[in-house]
Amino acid sequence: MGKDYYQVLGVNKGASAEEIKKAYRKSALKFHPDKNKNPGAEDKFKEIAEAFEVLSDPDKKETYDRYGEEGLKGGMGGGPGPGGAKNFHNYQFHGDPFATFSSFFGDEDPFKDLFGDNGGFGGFGQRMGGGMPGGMGGFGGMGGMPSGMGGMPGGMGGGMPGGSGMFGMPGGFGGGSPKQAAIEKTIPLSLEELYEGCSKKMKITRTIHQNNGTSSQDENILTLNIKPGWKAGTKLTFPNEGDVYPGKKAQDVVFIIAEKPHSFFKREGNDLHYTAQISLVEALCGNMELVVPAITQEKVPIPLGNNTIKPGSKRKIKGYGMPISKQLGQYGDMLVTINVDFPMSLSDQQKSEVRRIFS
Repeated sequence: MGKDYYQVLGVNKGASAEEIKKAYRKSALKFHPDKNKNPGAEDKFKEIAEAFEVLSDPDKKETYDRYGEEGLKGGMGGGPGPGGAKNFHNYQFHGDPFATFSSFFGDEDPFKDLFGDNGGFGGFGQRMGGGMPGGMGGFGGMGGMPSGMGGMPGGMGGGMPGGSGMFGMPGGFGGGSPKQAAIEKTIPLSLEELYEGCSKKMKITRTIHQNNGTSSQDENILTLNIKPGWKAGTKLTFPNEGDVYPGKKAQDVVFIIAEKPHSFFKREGNDLHYTAQISLVEALCGNMELVVPAITQEKVPIPLGNNTIKPGSKRKIKGYGMPISKQLGQYGDMLVTINVDFPMSLSDQQKSEVRRIFS
């Protein structure tokens, strides 16, 4: 028995196009693998995408309603006859639920900024062509007919025997051929670069291996657009830019951001920690203004008041931390710990004076 796409999306068979869209939105967000870590969530996410792609397309939906999954995918032989629905009975899901997700949400993709404009480790943004120039994604993109040109307009076929173009070739983007593990490269960045955001151009050389045992090399320049506030561990994925092996898809290249140690700041989340030193006299007498540097090279004054300052005292300076990447115009704080410099030794006269003062 074939799949019940209506049950997958949790809608009735007579559901309207708008109800189907709402059901997909709700289910896709619920089972997105970057949000839902439960076993089976990724399979459910893929099943939801396939159901939506069928039910959101009037022709596929009409064929499915009349002939079920078997008729839609060719399991009933010739499929619909004359006068029936349009001939979509060779439909095959393209296999990339993330492309469906990206196409549906577009600029409102809630996961898009997690990894930047170049796509992320999980493959959002430009994964499998979603959002790439030329329209290689789309609701029907990269799936469809055996000839390689299926799905809705703008989609490019592949993944099925007989697929044409790059989608059947070794190292191509589509098809069922296995894919090599991604190539990962660490990019060390200073806190100043992560504060301001920056652009890095990386020259990569990849090897293209041929069936006859020969190989050639290809050079390319990749541009990494680092957004203000990104943290260590953020990953930027460039799909299919790595080495190519016969019968396999090209490797992805993944750049992983690392933070260079800073001379006096330590980052924790969106906050910056700074340790200031004051003398014993300043700690005891108070009535002073402590000036500390900011990551922006500003000098920030901190009034300490007239009270005695205890070693390890802390002060918070609002808004002088790192930019919060998901909240435009918002910043973390700078947390200042005040250490007191005690003299290494005192003369007998100084000791006597200290006893006199504090007795």
